[in-house]
Amino acid sequence: MGTLETLANVKILGAEKLEPGQEGFVQLELETPAHFSFQDRFILRHSELQDTLGGGHFVEEGVPVRGSNLRMVGPKRLRHLFPFERPEAHLDLDMLKAKYKSDPDTLSFLMARDRTYWTRSQFREQGWAIHPKLHVLGDYILAPDQYNKVQEYLRSMVEQFHHTNPLAPGPSKETLRAGTGLPSRLFDQILSLTHDLKEVRGSISSTKHQVTLSDQEEQKLKEIQALMNKTPYEPLTLSALSDLGFPSELLFAASHLGLLVALPGEHWTTPEIVSGILDAIFQEEPFKDGFELSAFRDRLETSRKFALAFLEYFDAQGITKRKGDVRTLGKRPEKA
Repeated sequence: MGTLETLANVKILGAEKLEPGQEGFVQLELETPAHFSFQDRFILRHSELQDTLGGGHFVEEGVPVRGSNLRMVGPKRLRHLFPFERPEAHLDLDMLKAKYKSDPDTLSFLMARDRTYWTRSQFREQGWAIHPKLHVLGDYILAPDQYNKVQEYLRSMVEQFHHTNPLAPGPSKETLRAGTGLPSRLFDQILSLTHDLKEVRGSISSTKHQVTLSDQEEQKLKEIQALMNKTPYEPLTLSALSDLGFPSELLFAASHLGLLVALPGEHWTTPEIVSGILDAIFQEEPFKDGFELSAFRDRLETSRKFALAFLEYFDAQGITKRKGDVRTLGKRPEKA
């Protein structure tokens, strides 16, 4: 590579071997440390036969890979490393000329396009003024095309998710954020400015998307509710319902619609059962001045495991407040 020549072990990734003329990803373990930049070219030669085997472009150093695992490398890795940036910008001769000839204000605009985002402090260190066309979001600065790319990425990923998962509210917010490579604060600001998307309990959904059940799904939901009503204080688990032929997608869709309630420990119940339990603990005398798990368990005539699933749900909702072994009543949610 350049003037460097060193021995290296070559590990082919995602395949047993590369045929002549075939491209793929490999990991090079160099005998002598070397400095590379993204897209630097190198040549592979056989150390004994002195034959040229092939060549390639450098991607990244220090990626942990075992066996022929392509999980951490390959096209997905490239998109993760540079989802919106232009890592080849240093090879764009016209752009380099434009930067060289530009005034300080224009230079900041041109430089901003090479990276997904900058910070105010980085601009100050470079002595750049903030061009009026740049997006300033708190401490972060983005070029218009980078800002638009992030928004389009979010819209595209949410749309794809809705297409393949019509019963779910949307992809996980954290999964989307990780896909952009953005800090949480910057991601939240861009999301808040993307008005056709909304956050729904940790998921991101299109404002146009509505979770609806088909007639067949509504019938299955009635069967689930009937099962739950048979043993109201022994909530069924997700795995048990799946074994009975009820898909998890239907359960989560029903939860999103307020037709089922997900309890801790992957237990499931109905809003009506929850409401009945709340009637008891808010109206009956033994619960008014605080109560322990055992008293709640005995009132429901159920096991400690099931009683705890309900109480932990109430704790999370602020309906009950735990101090040591005793719980006191908080505010009961209004009935829909």
